[in-house]
Amino acid sequence: MMAFGYNPFISEWSPYHGAAYAVVEACAKVVAAGGSYEKMRFSYQEYFERMTDDPRTWGKPLSALLGALKMQHELGLPAIGGKDSMSGTFKHINVPPTLVAFGITTVDAEKVISPEFKEAENDVWLIKHTPLENYMPNTEQLEKNWKFVTEQIHKGRILSAYAIGFGGIAEAIVKMSFGNDVTMWFADVEEKLFDYSYGSILVETNGRKELELELEDAIIMGFTKKQDFLSMVDSEYDDKQGTLERLYKANTEKFATVYPDKTDCQQRHCEGESPKQSRLRQAQPPLDCFATLAMTTNNPAMTTENPIAYLPVFPGMNSDYDVTKAFERAGAEVVSTVFCNLKSEDISRSIEQMKEQISKCHIFAISGGFSNGDEPDGSGKFIANVLNNKIIAEEIHKLIERGGLILGICNGFQALVKSGLLPYGKLGMVTKDSPTLFKNDINRHISQIAKTRVSSVNSPWLAGFTLGEEHAVAVSHGEGKFVVSEEMANELFANGQVAFQYVDLDENITTESPHNPNGSMYAIEGIISKNGQILGKMGHSERYENNLFKNIDGNKTQDIFKNAVRYFQKK
Repeated sequence: MMAFGYNPFISEWSPYHGAAYAVVEACAKVVAAGGSYEKMRFSYQEYFERMTDDPRTWGKPLSALLGALKMQHELGLPAIGGKDSMSGTFKHINVPPTLVAFGITTVDAEKVISPEFKEAENDVWLIKHTPLENYMPNTEQLEKNWKFVTEQIHKGRILSAYAIGFGGIAEAIVKMSFGNDVTMWFADVEEKLFDYSYGSILVETNGRKELELELEDAIIMGFTKKQDFLSMVDSEYDDKQGTLERLYKANTEKFATVYPDKTDCQQRHCEGESPKQSRLRQAQPPLDCFATLAMTTNNPAMTTENPIAYLPVFPGMNSDYDVTKAFERAGAEVVSTVFCNLKSEDISRSIEQMKEQISKCHIFAISGGFSNGDEPDGSGKFIANVLNNKIIAEEIHKLIERGGLILGICNGFQALVKSGLLPYGKLGMVTKDSPTLFKNDINRHISQIAKTRVSSVNSPWLAGFTLGEEHAVAVSHGEGKFVVSEEMANELFANGQVAFQYVDLDENITTESPHNPNGSMYAIEGIISKNGQILGKMGHSERYENNLFKNIDGNKTQDIFKNAVRYFQKK
């Protein structure tokens, strides 16, 4: 678990106080998530103006370091050297004194909580920190309060918590309301909602008036309600001006000008088209068509209780450990080799090594990442070139003939498509009309959870699913838009080769972000070969395991790995 803290305005007023509160903020965030501050370890990122003959330029970083050291000493927390820069000056412009505190610790994942309000009719309390007369943190009070919060979270009495930050109590209440459409009714309290209150934590407790927090610094703030607007005892917000939709827009629209979350077309509402028309844009084949064809997969030449999954690791990959863990959890034996490309002889040796391992394996899997920095000219092409090498291609075709399985996730999916293995089931089949994967519609990398629907079960990879089953899957890519001609799309649907499609919160197939995060045509997230032995998909099915994505609703287990292993076990 890692958290950071920094407020430029406090640091500009006093680097000493700013650094002290940076440490406090990081600690409070860890506590609010269910961790303990007592075992945190720190590192600092420092950034200051250029040093000159003026002693004040030297005094600022020294003051900040002393403030951080003060907190370390009083809270008993060690730190290791971080990164510093004293070049934050351009002509007459200087950066504010900057010491960002990064704190890290371990935690039992079972005890981690998320910040959103969980349900209606629960009390909301402020565990308040009151600074000392010199405005420095009251560490004695903080330690008592934080230990209390940690204890109550572990006992299940605190359901959600938010460390008060830059926007004060108001920010905490609003952001805790996002997620479950559970908001808050404010009691008649005297707390200033927008003041800094670093070290304080807003908590939701289990039930109404059933749990009195036995803490001197606990102040009742109100209770949660199932409504789409905030309300107060003085009716200030009862005209419904504080609707969640309006508040969420205010929270995101400024950042969306820098990091867009919708395409220009979506922002213009595409000349007033209806939601249904919008969903069907770019989607001439029947989007709600489910595959009902019989699976034509070759039976494996032999059955085994522990099939071998071979994972070549190409330069730039970053998901091989997760894929390995997923296959091993499913019962497969995993073999990995590193593809070396420093010298020509390294490449030749790696080719021979791949050939040998493919000849022995039951499953050939290519994980995600940014192979060779997505060069030359686009993602997955380096791997695709390796796959089309004559030696490798012959061995892959032998694997398919003996009933073996092939998987490509994210970067691996890109390689399968650009090599011809998908959708054709054979290497070297790519033409100018072949499908491809292109830059996301919003023209930047996306990292989120997407909801997908099972649209075919004509594959060993999909055999454990039911048509229409939905999953919440992690996606992380810059080039994930599936681009395909209408003719080819019709063929894929007719053959039952469309494995997964993106859906919105109402379970409708969609071409719009953020639900279709890359703008894939026909909402296609993954496809299979005609015989079902090859699966490629953008979503990272391997990245979920118990206690991850705890604040995400939906079915997060998409165990394509178990399905593949059962195929060889004949179960």
